Amino acid sequence: MSDKEFPKEYLRHDYGARTDTRKMRKFVRKFGMRGYGLFWAMAEMLYKEGGYIPIEECDNIAEDLDVDAQEVKDVIDYMFHTDKEKFWSNTVMERLAERAGKIQQARGAAYAGWKKRKGDEYEPPDNVDPDKYVKGKYGHLVGR
Repeated sequence: MSDKEFPKEYLRHDYGARTDTRKMRKFVRKFGMRGYGLFWAMAEMLYKEGGYIPIEECDNIAEDLDVDAQEVKDVIDYMFHTDKEKFWSNTVMERLAERAGKIQQARGAAYAGWKKRKGDEYEPPDNVDPDKYVKGKYGHLVGR
């Protein structure tokens, strides 16, 4: 799947995030703007991975971001939640859930509009995953 196939996703970044919470201010004092950038890069990764990343990925994250693996572990310990197998952010999880709810609501509205235009006889097949297929220009299913 190329980046051209779907619109770019975005994450909400509060414009006062750097100074908004005491924890973040302490974090920036301790790790500097390098750590702040690392935190947001890792937050982006969490969004892309559905909210959780295995702890065992620390070395890969460090390589991707061109930093030391210990820096990644320090940011995880200081800013994220962990159960020693994976790490996450409650804020990221809340926003992903909110986004999923909006997507589901939009799907329901689209389906209701379709039924209104086409009548009650249309029922989508049960075996079609709407995340993998879309309705093509001429009514057939097209894989994403």
